[in-house]
Amino acid sequence: MRLLKSVCFIFALLCTVDANAADPLITFNNQVIRIFQQQCQTCHRTDNIAPFPLLTFTDALTHATAIKRQVQSRAMPPWKPVGSKGVFQGERMLTDQEIQTIVRWVDEGMIEGSPNDLPEPIKFPAIWTYNTPDVVVQPDVSYALNPAGGEIYRCFTMPVNSIADLNVRGYEVLPGNREIVHHVLLFIDTTGISAGLDAADPGPGYTCFGGPGFIPDSALGGWVPGMTPEIFPLGVGVTVPANSRIVMQVHYSPLGHLSHPTDGPPAPDRTRIGMFLSPSKLRPVEYWPVVNPLFSIPAGNSRYLVTAVMPIPTTLDLTAVTPHMHLLGREVLVEARFPNGATKELVHITDWDFQWQATYTFKEPVRLPAGTVVTSRAWYDNSSNNPRNPSNPPVPVRWGEKTTDEMCLTFLSVTAPGSRSMTEIPFTIGDRGGVAINGTGESASTTVGYAKLTPLPNNPSAEGLAIFGFRQNNVLVTETAVSASAPVTGGRIFAETNGPVNSGIAMANPGADPVTVSFYFTNGAGVQIKSGSTVIPANSQIASFLNEPPFDGPADFVGAFTFSSIRPVSVVALRGTVNERGEFLLTTLPVSEVTSSRLVFPHFADGGGWQTQILLVNPSDSAISGTYQFFDQAGLATGAPLSYSIAARSAARYSTPGTASAVSVGSVRFTAAAGTSNPRGSLVFSYRNGGVRVAEAGVPAIPEAKTFRVYVESSENGLIQSGVAITNTSASPASVTLELTNLNGSSAARTTVSIPANGQLASFIGQIPGFESLRLPFQGVLRITSASTLSVVGLRGRYNERSDFLITTTSPVMETPATPAADKYFAHFVNGGGYTTQFIVFSSSSEPNGGTLLFYSNSGRPNSVSVK
Repeated sequence: MRLLKSVCFIFALLCTVDANAADPLITFNNQVIRIFQQQCQTCHRTDNIAPFPLLTFTDALTHATAIKRQVQSRAMPPWKPVGSKGVFQGERMLTDQEIQTIVRWVDEGMIEGSPNDLPEPIKFPAIWTYNTPDVVVQPDVSYALNPAGGEIYRCFTMPVNSIADLNVRGYEVLPGNREIVHHVLLFIDTTGISAGLDAADPGPGYTCFGGPGFIPDSALGGWVPGMTPEIFPLGVGVTVPANSRIVMQVHYSPLGHLSHPTDGPPAPDRTRIGMFLSPSKLRPVEYWPVVNPLFSIPAGNSRYLVTAVMPIPTTLDLTAVTPHMHLLGREVLVEARFPNGATKELVHITDWDFQWQATYTFKEPVRLPAGTVVTSRAWYDNSSNNPRNPSNPPVPVRWGEKTTDEMCLTFLSVTAPGSRSMTEIPFTIGDRGGVAINGTGESASTTVGYAKLTPLPNNPSAEGLAIFGFRQNNVLVTETAVSASAPVTGGRIFAETNGPVNSGIAMANPGADPVTVSFYFTNGAGVQIKSGSTVIPANSQIASFLNEPPFDGPADFVGAFTFSSIRPVSVVALRGTVNERGEFLLTTLPVSEVTSSRLVFPHFADGGGWQTQILLVNPSDSAISGTYQFFDQAGLATGAPLSYSIAARSAARYSTPGTASAVSVGSVRFTAAAGTSNPRGSLVFSYRNGGVRVAEAGVPAIPEAKTFRVYVESSENGLIQSGVAITNTSASPASVTLELTNLNGSSAARTTVSIPANGQLASFIGQIPGFESLRLPFQGVLRITSASTLSVVGLRGRYNERSDFLITTTSPVMETPATPAADKYFAHFVNGGGYTTQFIVFSSSSEPNGGTLLFYSNSGRPNSVSVK
């Protein structure tokens, strides 16, 4: 990897780290259950679509031989598109290594393994696949199908009972009896006609073969066997008008029941519809059919082709594609031919299975310019060699609504082109999971403001991380991260305004009343040289460098900036550095209280192009002093203790030489002199390549604890690689357990490392023994636990367009019991004009939670942010 030899030292695992062998024993508790959590348990859990659960060792042991056969043939998980890796959301595909792991486990005797290796079970909702929907509708009573009556189309009209429009960002269909429900279509009725049709037809619902019996205002979506909940892309959805009805057309077929005969008629059905809502208006999604109803499949033909064509009259964004055939279907290929003659394969299924149909949502929408032609080619097997053929001997088959008929149909989910802008985004976080929201940054103008994380009532507070990126001349020159935090009434930061380095601060007033903020500057000698105050209007924000209004601080200044407020405000400090190429490097320095009895920075780097600055602040009104010392990864002091002394209410800076050719890494610890308090502060390490500063990152002082969670992300191409620095602050070796969980809460990998007394581990996630086979790309949470006290910081490395290695730090959160609901804030974000912001929301407790991420402008008004 480019420049890897120059930078891998900060992620090097030394011989002090003990871990499992390269070829560990395959056990259910350590490896197999994690594959099941990630790829299988959404369906294979109690009372869900799969025929048996895969939650426990006993579950897997009972079906081990079948599991081996199904994964080897890639029949399971049931992911049908070929050549689609990385194209669609929620791809259910096992890697070759995951298949080999399951096969080895079966072949080697299906060993259960140590209970200590077993991850916590995922806490699924009792009924729904992911989370309980915001609105649920269902027919008043169940419908009983007479199997002797053949196939039935029945419509059920269900009032939404809402006086306001519903912005539906996703939905789930839960059939009451999957054996007889062939498919479901959902329509929206604002006229009430469906209620009259229902009243005129005896029994539950009304007969509606061929359509809902009226011209619907729009469609919500549908369901066919194998489909999972339909969650639209961020910012896209369907509006259900106030006081309207959802009309559910259900195609009942007795074929499924008759193929699994039981005593008596099939159980009645009462299908439910759950809708997930957005507080913001959504860009409408429409369903365009690529359809050919004019065909006849000859009896005995084993590969009959039917083609459907759809010209695209206006430029659209294609967000998803849903092919549909019946029992004779064998293969479908959907392609787009663009006006310039180029073609793009949208989806290709070579082993069609009526029981495993799906809507395939693209990770990135496909732009369809006006003049594009979408073609769907479907092949059918109407021979006696087709075990799914419902007719024996075969008969000619035409288009029709019955299961024994056929269809050549592909739905295109399309929206107006362009990015989606939102002022508020709902989120739901499962246990040990999280969500990621990306700003597009595609606007030429810059959007700035602050953001708020508001939990749902009776939900614990969520944790948040915002990662800023800035591009100059189409090159990413800097990344930096800031954590969401609770408001404070005062603080003191290290301040510098001299030439290429400039400090700034962002303050957001979340209150309903204006707030006065007083401030003053203190130089290195402890002399106050400037003071003032400013008013932040209600719900508003200020963001400025300290030598600019409203602070108007001195030029060429190094010292402390102190502020106080009559009511809590959300605050983040910023440090900007202009490098030798004139590029603006940004580092965020969070304003926070350090409650630990000592000050520890879990990572520093010096030499080989790296240099570290320690920016200390005296939090007290009296002079403080003490010593600080550098330790290497083995826990050995690298020199004699060094002294520090800071005047009252002031600040001081100490730097490593940065001149050595060899690289030193480790931790820094401070010991306060008797009778004085500990300093606060940040550590900033930077990297120069060819004499140019290309990266700068701040390490906050994190209180010591025994359990942390850190957001981590690694891309498949290696351009983004998360790491972690863990310092053992105890005088004895520490055994540290590391567990990676995906954003859906499933366990991805677990390992244990040993860190020497006073020692440190610093590594890319994928280089930690036990994590080498991590499935990429990966986004998730690293959980760090130990019986010893630790100091931790996340490290995020990234290569930019000219192969510079950029690095920033991500603050961990201490794992805590669920706390009462309370708002947290990002005091500043920026999007557009070269800037992008990625928001990560995750939980620090074992309880799932939900809430809303809201964006505000400087003036406190809802701020529209372009997201994807």
